[in-house]
Amino acid sequence: MLIGNQLAAAVRALRHAPVADPVVAAAVRDAASSDAKGFRGKNKASLSSMKTKITSANPAMPAAKVDSAAEQAMQQLDLQKARVELFMKVGLTLVMVAVAVTILWTKPDESPSTKWATGLIGTVIGYWLS
Repeated sequence: MLIGNQLAAAVRALRHAPVADPVVAAAVRDAASSDAKGFRGKNKASLSSMKTKITSANPAMPAAKVDSAAEQAMQQLDLQKARVELFMKVGLTLVMVAVAVTILWTKPDESPSTKWATGLIGTVIGYWLS
């Protein structure tokens, strides 16, 4: 399969999330913030912690609605994580290819830098085809 799992991750990242209910949006914002670390650090949000956040924000909410709101919040966090990963992968790829192409254009042919730059381009192509 050409591009393998990378294409599926890109499609998932670019998909638009449904508009969340305000309680869910607040829970997602809280979980993705830098203070709570969300998906950015070691303290990853779990379904049970999301249910707790939603219940504490709105204690009168029925349990069935809390469950569906927590599921929706976790899906939105997954989409945000996929977007961040996609943009980082593409950004890093562009920087690496730009450096390699610049080296190839400016250095003489048989220098060690051109071998390194060619290897870098091959590595990037291999990554995206894996």
